[in-house]
Amino acid sequence: MKKIIFSLLGIAVIVIIAITSCQKTDEVINSNLKKMNFESYEKYGKIHNDFLSYFKNEFVINPDITKLSEGIDYITQFYINYAMRLDLSADEKDNLIKSLEDYKRFLYTPDLYNELFVSEESKGLYFESITQAYKLGIIDDFEFNSMNLIGQKAKDNHDGLISYEELKNIILQIKNEWIAKGYSIESDKGHALAITLAISLASIEWWEENPDAFSDNQKNTKALPVWAATDIVGAAVGATMSAITSYATTGEVNWSAVGINAVSGAVMGSTGAIAKGGQWLSSLFKK
Repeated sequence: MKKIIFSLLGIAVIVIIAITSCQKTDEVINSNLKKMNFESYEKYGKIHNDFLSYFKNEFVINPDITKLSEGIDYITQFYINYAMRLDLSADEKDNLIKSLEDYKRFLYTPDLYNELFVSEESKGLYFESITQAYKLGIIDDFEFNSMNLIGQKAKDNHDGLISYEELKNIILQIKNEWIAKGYSIESDKGHALAITLAISLASIEWWEENPDAFSDNQKNTKALPVWAATDIVGAAVGATMSAITSYATTGEVNWSAVGINAVSGAVMGSTGAIAKGGQWLSSLFKK
């Protein structure tokens, strides 16, 4: 009888241990499944908007400059001076300053559009960079398809084929789809698209709140093609090109640096659409 009792007690202990072990395993699994939070990427959108506000409110044209290249360098240095004052880590500032230099060519909007979307040899840098990032495994199927769609719709908006509201709704829909995907915080996927979306939505908000930044020939149009396309595609190219470079250099991606690079790509892409900057650079091109 005692043997039976001891046997039953032994079985009970084993069961308790097994249940406890399963509970601990479930806790580990649940912690591993903690999802990415879209709000954590919105800091990049805020930095982007702060740059545009600073340019709109503080930039002063230098009348002594007569060449387009000099005008581009002048605006770039203006942004670098501002970047040095931001509350960022030393590494973030270094990345930001370097990427502002890297993407300064985006300031002149006509050249930006041609480089990103029009090329005699291919479909342009935008779609090339997305495809390369996908082939390297930096972005997954959902990101690849979403970023391709964003690029195509931004191009359509630029060309006057779809309205600004249609483009905005597509961006919002993709954001909701990204959230529904439930990316794990430990995943190496989902970041590039989230960064692009966060900057794009922040940009949309900034332009809606600053209609006086439009040039005269944009104010009465429904599509507002230039700023919408250049801001969004600048962010996406900045993100994917930075991720590709990081992966090629170290075999992994520094997503914090990618976010900073995406900010620079978007800032330089959209500055040319601000009346103060775009009209000045266009006047230098004609000289």
